[in-house]
Amino acid sequence: MAGQVDHPAPAFPERVVLFGSEGGFSRPVLVRLLAHRVAVAAVVMPGVAATEKADAGFPIAVQQATNKNSLTGLAAAHDVPVLRTQNIHDPHLLNELSVLAADVLLVACFPLKLPRAIWHKPRQACWNLHPSLLPKYRGPAPLFWQLRHQERDTGVSLHEVTDQLDAGNIVAQQARPLPANTSAAELDEWVADIGVGLFLEAMQQCRRDCLTTRSQDEAAASYFPYPDKGE
Repeated sequence: MAGQVDHPAPAFPERVVLFGSEGGFSRPVLVRLLAHRVAVAAVVMPGVAATEKADAGFPIAVQQATNKNSLTGLAAAHDVPVLRTQNIHDPHLLNELSVLAADVLLVACFPLKLPRAIWHKPRQACWNLHPSLLPKYRGPAPLFWQLRHQERDTGVSLHEVTDQLDAGNIVAQQARPLPANTSAAELDEWVADIGVGLFLEAMQQCRRDCLTTRSQDEAAASYFPYPDKGE
Protein backbone atom coordinates (compact mmCIF):
# COMPACT_ATOMS: atom_id res chain seq x y z
CA MET A 1 0.00 0.00 0.00
CA ALA A 2 1.33 3.41 -0.96
CA GLY A 3 2.65 5.44 1.96
CA GLN A 4 2.67 2.49 4.34
CA VAL A 5 5.62 2.38 6.72
CA ASP A 6 7.10 -1.01 7.51
CA HIS A 7 8.15 -1.34 11.12
CA PRO A 8 10.94 -3.84 11.82
CA ALA A 9 9.98 -6.89 13.82
CA PRO A 10 10.94 -6.52 17.49
CA ALA A 11 14.25 -8.06 18.42
CA PHE A 12 12.62 -9.30 21.63
CA PRO A 13 9.17 -10.48 20.51
CA GLU A 14 7.89 -11.27 24.02
CA ARG A 15 5.18 -8.80 24.95
CA VAL A 16 6.21 -6.72 27.95
CA VAL A 17 4.00 -4.43 30.05
CA LEU A 18 5.96 -1.86 32.05
CA PHE A 19 4.62 -0.65 35.40
CA GLY A 20 6.17 2.72 36.23
CA SER A 21 5.72 6.35 37.19
CA GLU A 22 6.86 9.81 36.14
CA GLY A 23 9.41 9.92 38.93
CA GLY A 24 12.50 7.78 39.31
CA PHE A 25 13.99 5.45 36.74
CA SER A 26 10.84 4.38 34.85
CA ARG A 27 11.48 6.58 31.82
CA PRO A 28 15.16 5.59 31.44
CA VAL A 29 14.06 1.95 31.60
CA LEU A 30 11.51 2.49 28.81
CA VAL A 31 14.16 4.30 26.73
CA ARG A 32 16.42 1.26 26.90
CA LEU A 33 13.65 -1.27 26.29
CA LEU A 34 12.65 0.59 23.12
CA ALA A 35 16.28 0.94 22.03
CA HIS A 36 16.63 -2.85 22.27
CA ARG A 37 13.40 -3.26 20.27
CA VAL A 38 11.51 -4.93 23.09
CA ALA A 39 7.80 -5.29 22.25
CA VAL A 40 6.38 -2.98 24.93
CA ALA A 41 2.62 -3.61 24.82
CA ALA A 42 1.67 -0.89 27.32
CA VAL A 43 2.80 1.25 30.22
CA VAL A 44 0.74 1.19 33.44
CA MET A 45 0.90 4.22 35.74
CA PRO A 46 -1.01 5.43 38.79
CA GLY A 47 -3.40 8.36 38.48
CA VAL A 48 -5.94 9.66 35.99
CA ALA A 49 -5.23 10.02 32.29
CA ALA A 50 -5.32 13.59 31.00
CA THR A 51 -7.58 12.99 28.06
CA GLU A 52 -11.18 13.80 27.22
CA LYS A 53 -11.75 10.27 25.94
CA ALA A 54 -10.82 8.60 29.21
CA ASP A 55 -13.48 6.57 30.91
CA ALA A 56 -14.36 8.06 34.31
CA GLY A 57 -14.20 4.68 36.04
CA PHE A 58 -10.95 3.49 34.51
CA PRO A 59 -9.08 5.98 32.33
CA ILE A 60 -7.13 4.35 29.51
CA ALA A 61 -5.45 6.36 26.82
CA VAL A 62 -2.48 6.89 24.58
CA GLN A 63 -1.69 10.20 26.20
CA GLN A 64 -0.88 13.08 23.90
CA ALA A 65 1.72 14.45 26.29
CA THR A 66 3.43 17.66 25.22
CA ASN A 67 6.48 16.96 27.38
CA LYS A 68 8.58 14.51 25.39
CA ASN A 69 10.90 14.14 28.37
CA SER A 70 8.14 12.52 30.44
CA LEU A 71 7.33 8.83 30.60
CA THR A 72 3.91 9.45 29.04
CA GLY A 73 5.45 11.60 26.32
CA LEU A 74 7.97 8.93 25.41
CA ALA A 75 5.26 6.25 25.34
CA ALA A 76 3.01 8.40 23.17
CA ALA A 77 5.86 9.11 20.74
CA HIS A 78 6.24 5.36 20.21
CA ASP A 79 2.51 4.58 20.09
CA VAL A 80 2.68 2.65 23.36
CA PRO A 81 -0.68 2.77 25.18
CA VAL A 82 -0.62 4.31 28.65
CA LEU A 83 -3.03 2.79 31.15
CA ARG A 84 -3.71 4.85 34.27
CA THR A 85 -5.72 3.85 37.28
CA GLN A 86 -6.29 5.12 40.80
CA ASN A 87 -7.21 1.64 42.00
CA ILE A 88 -4.73 -1.16 41.37
CA HIS A 89 -7.48 -3.67 42.24
CA ASP A 90 -9.89 -2.30 39.61
CA PRO A 91 -11.38 -5.20 37.58
CA HIS A 92 -11.12 -3.00 34.46
CA LEU A 93 -7.34 -3.08 34.83
CA LEU A 94 -7.34 -6.86 35.18
CA ASN A 95 -9.42 -7.10 32.04
CA GLU A 96 -7.09 -4.82 30.08
CA LEU A 97 -4.07 -6.85 31.19
CA SER A 98 -5.84 -10.01 30.02
CA VAL A 99 -6.44 -8.42 26.62
CA LEU A 100 -2.80 -7.34 26.37
CA ALA A 101 -1.71 -10.97 26.97
CA ALA A 102 1.73 -9.96 28.21
CA ASP A 103 4.50 -12.50 28.49
CA VAL A 104 6.27 -10.48 31.19
CA LEU A 105 5.32 -7.66 33.53
CA LEU A 106 8.30 -5.48 34.43
CA VAL A 107 7.98 -3.17 37.44
CA ALA A 108 10.28 -0.14 37.57
CA CYS A 109 9.58 2.50 40.22
CA PHE A 110 5.85 1.77 40.43
CA PRO A 111 4.53 3.10 43.78
CA LEU A 112 1.66 0.64 44.35
CA LYS A 113 1.87 -2.93 45.58
CA LEU A 114 0.67 -5.34 42.90
CA PRO A 115 -2.01 -7.78 44.02
CA ARG A 116 -1.70 -11.47 43.31
CA ALA A 117 -4.38 -11.19 40.61
CA ILE A 118 -1.98 -9.00 38.59
CA TRP A 119 1.36 -10.70 39.14
CA HIS A 120 -0.23 -14.01 38.19
CA LYS A 121 -1.40 -12.57 34.86
CA PRO A 122 1.68 -12.77 32.59
CA ARG A 123 2.51 -15.93 30.68
CA GLN A 124 6.10 -16.09 31.89
CA ALA A 125 6.91 -13.80 34.80
CA CYS A 126 6.39 -10.63 36.81
CA TRP A 127 9.70 -9.05 37.80
CA ASN A 128 10.71 -5.93 39.70
CA LEU A 129 13.86 -3.83 39.33
CA HIS A 130 15.21 -2.76 42.73
CA PRO A 131 18.29 -0.53 43.20
CA SER A 132 20.01 -2.40 46.00
CA LEU A 133 21.63 -5.76 46.61
CA LEU A 134 18.60 -7.50 48.04
CA PRO A 135 17.77 -8.54 50.68
CA LYS A 136 19.44 -5.35 51.92
CA TYR A 137 17.52 -2.08 51.66
CA ARG A 138 14.07 -3.35 50.85
CA GLY A 139 11.46 -0.63 50.66
CA PRO A 140 10.32 2.30 48.50
CA ALA A 141 13.44 4.53 48.63
CA PRO A 142 16.56 2.35 48.67
CA LEU A 143 18.85 4.86 46.94
CA PHE A 144 18.00 7.58 49.48
CA TRP A 145 18.85 5.35 52.43
CA GLN A 146 22.04 4.00 50.89
CA LEU A 147 23.25 7.54 50.23
CA ARG A 148 22.23 8.61 53.73
CA HIS A 149 24.15 5.70 55.23
CA GLN A 150 27.12 6.47 52.96
CA GLU A 151 27.09 3.03 51.41
CA ARG A 152 29.62 2.43 48.65
CA ASP A 153 28.99 -1.19 47.73
CA THR A 154 25.57 -1.69 46.20
CA GLY A 155 24.02 -2.76 42.91
CA VAL A 156 20.74 -3.62 41.23
CA SER A 157 18.48 -6.64 41.69
CA LEU A 158 15.87 -8.16 39.39
CA HIS A 159 13.49 -10.25 41.46
CA GLU A 160 10.15 -12.01 41.28
CA VAL A 161 7.11 -10.10 42.54
CA THR A 162 5.33 -11.84 45.41
CA ASP A 163 2.91 -10.97 48.20
CA GLN A 164 5.77 -9.61 50.31
CA LEU A 165 7.44 -6.43 49.06
CA ASP A 166 10.92 -6.90 47.58
CA ALA A 167 11.15 -10.43 48.98
CA GLY A 168 10.71 -12.60 45.88
CA ASN A 169 13.38 -14.89 44.48
CA ILE A 170 16.36 -13.17 42.88
CA VAL A 171 16.31 -13.57 39.10
CA ALA A 172 19.53 -11.63 38.47
CA GLN A 173 21.75 -9.29 40.43
CA GLN A 174 24.77 -7.17 39.71
CA ALA A 175 27.02 -5.55 42.30
CA ARG A 176 28.35 -2.09 41.49
CA PRO A 177 29.85 0.71 43.57
CA LEU A 178 27.36 3.51 44.13
CA PRO A 179 28.42 6.43 41.91
CA ALA A 180 29.74 9.43 43.83
CA ASN A 181 28.86 13.08 43.17
CA THR A 182 25.99 12.29 40.83
CA SER A 183 22.56 13.85 40.48
CA ALA A 184 19.30 12.01 41.05
CA ALA A 185 18.74 11.91 37.29
CA GLU A 186 22.18 10.39 36.73
CA LEU A 187 21.47 7.74 39.38
CA ASP A 188 18.20 6.89 37.62
CA GLU A 189 20.11 6.39 34.36
CA TRP A 190 22.65 4.24 36.20
CA VAL A 191 19.92 2.00 37.66
CA ALA A 192 18.13 1.70 34.32
CA ASP A 193 21.29 0.79 32.42
CA ILE A 194 22.17 -2.03 34.80
CA GLY A 195 18.58 -3.14 35.34
CA VAL A 196 17.61 -3.45 31.70
CA GLY A 197 20.80 -5.37 31.05
CA LEU A 198 19.77 -7.84 33.75
CA PHE A 199 16.27 -8.04 32.29
CA LEU A 200 17.46 -8.75 28.75
CA GLU A 201 19.84 -11.45 29.91
CA ALA A 202 17.08 -13.06 32.00
CA MET A 203 14.82 -13.08 28.93
CA GLN A 204 17.55 -14.79 26.91
CA GLN A 205 17.84 -17.45 29.62
CA CYS A 206 14.05 -17.92 29.57
CA ARG A 207 14.23 -18.64 25.84
CA ARG A 208 16.93 -21.22 26.43
CA ASP A 209 14.94 -22.66 29.34
CA CYS A 210 17.94 -22.27 31.61
CA LEU A 211 16.81 -19.46 33.95
CA THR A 212 17.50 -20.20 37.60
CA THR A 213 16.47 -18.13 40.62
CA ARG A 214 17.51 -18.14 44.24
CA SER A 215 15.68 -17.29 47.42
CA GLN A 216 16.65 -14.30 49.53
CA ASP A 217 18.35 -14.70 52.88
CA GLU A 218 15.76 -13.40 55.34
CA ALA A 219 18.33 -13.28 58.12
CA ALA A 220 20.22 -10.60 56.17
CA ALA A 221 17.15 -8.58 55.16
CA SER A 222 16.66 -4.93 56.02
CA TYR A 223 13.71 -2.64 55.28
CA PHE A 224 13.46 1.14 55.18
CA PRO A 225 10.24 3.17 54.69
CA TYR A 226 9.68 6.43 52.86
CA PRO A 227 11.84 9.10 54.53
CA ASP A 228 10.01 11.79 56.45
CA LYS A 229 10.50 15.52 55.87
CA GLY A 230 13.17 15.79 58.53
CA GLU A 231 15.20 13.07 56.92
